[in-house]
Amino acid sequence: MKMLTITVLPARYGDSILIEYEKSPGTAGRILIDGGTSGTRADIVKQVTHNAVRHIELCIVTHIDRDHIEGILSLLEAPTQSFSIGEIWFNGYKHLIDDPNFEVLGAVQGERLTAAILANRIAWNQSFDGGPAAIADQLRLPVMLLPGDMKITLLSPTQDQLVGLIGSWETEVIEAGLIPGYGYLAEPEEDDDTEMFGSDTIDIEALALEKFEEDDSLSNGSSIAFLLEYRGKKMLFTGDAHPSQIMKSLDTLYGQNDVVIDFWKISHHGGKGNTGPELVKRITCSQYIFSTSGIKFPHPSRETIAWILKYKRGHATLYFNYRSDYNKVWDDADLKSEYDYETVYPAHTPGIKIEV
Repeated sequence: MKMLTITVLPARYGDSILIEYEKSPGTAGRILIDGGTSGTRADIVKQVTHNAVRHIELCIVTHIDRDHIEGILSLLEAPTQSFSIGEIWFNGYKHLIDDPNFEVLGAVQGERLTAAILANRIAWNQSFDGGPAAIADQLRLPVMLLPGDMKITLLSPTQDQLVGLIGSWETEVIEAGLIPGYGYLAEPEEDDDTEMFGSDTIDIEALALEKFEEDDSLSNGSSIAFLLEYRGKKMLFTGDAHPSQIMKSLDTLYGQNDVVIDFWKISHHGGKGNTGPELVKRITCSQYIFSTSGIKFPHPSRETIAWILKYKRGHATLYFNYRSDYNKVWDDADLKSEYDYETVYPAHTPGIKIEV
């Protein structure tokens, strides 16, 4: 097997990413980051069961939005399991409060994913002693090691960001389809990017001058974001996290030193409220990953990619797991030449595998 691969699954407008690495000679270790929408389940199963070792070391559910969580629900609620999961990171309602006597399965609080984790007897936030997968002290970021020298440093959320979700938890979990009997609320309108396709003419200099306004979604702000390090490679996975928190954690890790990353999964499918110019300037990276079909929301936003191309250092590669009306405009020879970048799209069917 390849020493390290990143598979960005076709999760429609969501995220589902499988990391495979050499845990021991000839044996794969796996980290599953989110499950995308419900239809992503088949792709996850296919990827994990293609060899004899049908096991995921760690499944990370970054936050409770349906486009990250539905595929995980489909996996765990299936009558039979095709593979095993060693540990799951997910911040449920019990992790938002500080009450050791809290009953896990209350009426609203007993959402489906909590029930599925308990029913499958999966170790839940074991790396955090069963508590929240969150930062208690910004000056001491949690660090975990998986078998095979895979290092994970937590960058988001803080415990305060989780506590901030308490007041809106019921609405959030109903919208995500996590409460039995409630069904789904109508998908809320996003004001992140309202411009439709518009002209195919891209003015990167003008776009890069657009004012950055940070996303204020409580759910997105509660995203689990982290830095993976494996045999000299560094990979930044941000869920839908807020850039200000990522910046704070990178400052904790690196101080005034350069932040050099090999791969960066761009937050919130490239939404312009989650990756601003200051964060791009802070990070030296050559390979950027976008996960979205562009079907439901106009992602990735042009401003986000313009900020990346304007403020990156050196040559860059943009990876897209779909070819869409929103991202095909970047496959332009003149722009590539002027801004020193290349694009990678799926060859045939959606989804991409990056061999590191």
